[in-house]
Amino acid sequence: IRRADFLDVKEFSQLNFSDEIWIKSILKICSLKSLKKVVIFSDEIIQDFFISSLEINGLEVLIPEKDIQKESFLNLFFSYVFKGSYLLCNSSTLVLSIAFLSHEKIYLPSKEKDFEEILLDYAHNYYPTLLNWC
Repeated sequence: IRRADFLDVKEFSQLNFSDEIWIKSILKICSLKSLKKVVIFSDEIIQDFFISSLEINGLEVLIPEKDIQKESFLNLFFSYVFKGSYLLCNSSTLVLSIAFLSHEKIYLPSKEKDFEEILLDYAHNYYPTLLNWC
């Protein structure tokens, strides 16, 4: 979940999502894909209500950054993105770069739908993910 610097750039407004939209998208993907564990990385502190909203729905929530003293952030981030079954992100350049190595697609939260499925081969042509290629 990337917000801090995205919020300061007007052109990235389509990549900024409220907690409610993130929660809706996470719950829908987990339901459709029968997932029981969610790993969250964010450039902001994840609020307790966000975590409890997922846990109440039967999901185990892992925030690896809390273990940062054991391993570097980049090692943790790369490992989870590379090995993750499904990636829901707001298309940060770092996530997209790593995702290209091991994934065919990513999922993007959506203000209108539950989420959007984006094939990485076309992400550079698809709005709003193309914003990070401009």
